[in-house]
Amino acid sequence: MNVLTWKQTKSGEGRTEWIVYADTAAGREQIAQAGTKAEALEQAMEKLGFTKMGRAHWPPGKIPHFPARAHPVRNVAVLRTGLQSLYDEVKDREADLPGGTHDGQSFDVNGEYAMLAVKFDWFSVSMLNLMEGVSLLDTLAQDEAEGDYVKLASRNDGMKLIRSNAMAYTNSIPEAGPLRLV
Repeated sequence: MNVLTWKQTKSGEGRTEWIVYADTAAGREQIAQAGTKAEALEQAMEKLGFTKMGRAHWPPGKIPHFPARAHPVRNVAVLRTGLQSLYDEVKDREADLPGGTHDGQSFDVNGEYAMLAVKFDWFSVSMLNLMEGVSLLDTLAQDEAEGDYVKLASRNDGMKLIRSNAMAYTNSIPEAGPLRLV
């Protein structure tokens, strides 16, 4: 299990700074350092690829937006299940529509089919996240980090490698083109 820990240290001349460590099965590694605890934690979270979303910006309900890369296998599974559900629902609703192409003006904003466009946007964003998750799993499997996300992300080139591999993978899928336009 990957765990973040932090501590305050003296840095000389009466100043203190905060150091954040990632504790993994492979050991403890320093991943961030700053003058305040908040800055150090923000650096660590950014370096590890967590989505920045304050509590005030969480969607209503009890489940906050999960970190995109914290548990890549679980996240890929969650996205796959959710995408199948969205696909089935949208497919069923579209089957009930009269034939032809609809321009969005055809629906009553309070009508039964008004959510189709929103659900397609939701599907598109989630599908792109799924592709990035699959790319991350592939990157972790091939990299010298031996499947350890924290170890890979903590390297100087780690996040750049993760992002470039995700972009290359997504760009290699022709069907992803329309999703990126949403």
